[in-house]
Amino acid sequence: PTFSQNGLLRVHRVRVDAEDIHDFLDWVFHFNTVLAAYGGELLREEPEINLIHAHDWLVAYAAVSLKQNHRIPLVVTIHATEYGRNRGIFTPLQERIHHLEWWLTYEAWRVICCSQFMKEELRKIFQVPEDKIDVIPNGIDAERFQKKGSLPEELRRMLAPEGEKLVFFIGRLVPEKGVQTLIEAVPQVISDFPKTRFIIGGRGSYSQELQGLARRLGVENYVVFLGYLDDHLRDQLYQEAALAVFPSFYEPFGIVALEAMAAGTPVVVSDVGGFREIVTNGVNGWRVPPGDSTALAAVVKQVLGSEEVAHQVGEQGRRCALEYRWSEIALKTMQVYQQVRQEASKSEWVLRRDFKRPEEASFFGLRHHTTCQKEFGEKNKVLHKEGDDQEY
Repeated sequence: PTFSQNGLLRVHRVRVDAEDIHDFLDWVFHFNTVLAAYGGELLREEPEINLIHAHDWLVAYAAVSLKQNHRIPLVVTIHATEYGRNRGIFTPLQERIHHLEWWLTYEAWRVICCSQFMKEELRKIFQVPEDKIDVIPNGIDAERFQKKGSLPEELRRMLAPEGEKLVFFIGRLVPEKGVQTLIEAVPQVISDFPKTRFIIGGRGSYSQELQGLARRLGVENYVVFLGYLDDHLRDQLYQEAALAVFPSFYEPFGIVALEAMAAGTPVVVSDVGGFREIVTNGVNGWRVPPGDSTALAAVVKQVLGSEEVAHQVGEQGRRCALEYRWSEIALKTMQVYQQVRQEASKSEWVLRRDFKRPEEASFFGLRHHTTCQKEFGEKNKVLHKEGDDQEY
């Protein structure tokens, strides 16, 4: 449906007809044009709307256009950065995305990020003033993951013979998630714990390379690639796993670790980013250096070798996860909204608010996009259709 309502929450779904567009930035620009036009009509129909909240660069054009044309303050959430994902900026496309991210933070009244790590990253690479940033962690439905639900027997037998323990990863299969480190640790783990199976959930551009790595190491029979997992199966695997491993090189927050912790499953994560703010080493989980398969294997063997330690740490993780309920996250977000509304009510910029007709409204960013297209030309004929990948 194009519109639905759940209590006070109203959802407008915008149809984007762009099947003939094969350039990624062209598609993003078209998507934002549709969003801006629909948003402008909505603002004219409902003038009581007094705040825009945008998430990440993919909606930057529309968000800034609506802000400027209708003089409505903009709140922006940055979940991750192109610089952080790639550990630098190396291509024209990355440079363009990097600029859009900066532009969005510049235009925002306030910027929300999910961790202190991300706050420092935004200050460093975009020079966002410290007092403009609010840190609000991601939330989870902790009670959902505490419901006991075992895997169907047939699926359990397919994944591993009876008596074998499962080590679980879920996320996008891209280099930054570090699954290669986990696979490199497999030979060291199975040398001491041969009755162990490593379950990899998710899809992504790195999938074939990871499967090839497992074959080269001779552990393809110990590593199971499941592809995309629906929420129900994911939750069952959290419950079934002896431990969950998330060996990322870059992790702004790490919601998957919280999900596993909420299920009472002990977690092993990389000592990076937001993981450092969630996992206390040896208390509610373990942290290991990123890319260090030997250190990772040692901790995995420690957990597999002691059910008592695994249970104690798992219970500490469960209690920690309860602190990230959505009700708390919503309250903190509302406080940001209230602050922005109070400040905006005294702002001359907002007080001079004057709605424009659609034909009068300029679309901010058009000139930037046109320049960008001339610069990139045919080099960007890649439409990344990974939107259905596991988003973690």
